[in-house]
Amino acid sequence: MGLHPRRAWDLIPLTTASSDKTPQVLLVGVDLGEPHFDAELEELGLLAQTAGMQPVARITCKRRAPDAALFVGSGKADEIRDLATLHQAKEVLFDQALSPASSAIWSATLGCRSMTAPC
Repeated sequence: MGLHPRRAWDLIPLTTASSDKTPQVLLVGVDLGEPHFDAELEELGLLAQTAGMQPVARITCKRRAPDAALFVGSGKADEIRDLATLHQAKEVLFDQALSPASSAIWSATLGCRSMTAPC
């Protein structure tokens, strides 16, 4: 029996523990077909921890090209919003650079900050 391949919509809870002192953060990985996707998302989680944040979940998707407004599709955006609400995430970290317009849309949609991985 082999392992099941990772699906494009995998949702991986990282922790259910909550701390009032540590900001809860949701990790969003967008696989645009570049190598080392999983390693870079793992590194983003480690960077978040180093910055004093607690990654509570990560959500991934595959896209051929970014959506102009949301970077991900509208269905995935709904999932991200619901997951951020469920985990009371104060921030959402994307593994790809968002345009200023996309970042503003996410902040307004989520009611929390959206940030991108450092380049």
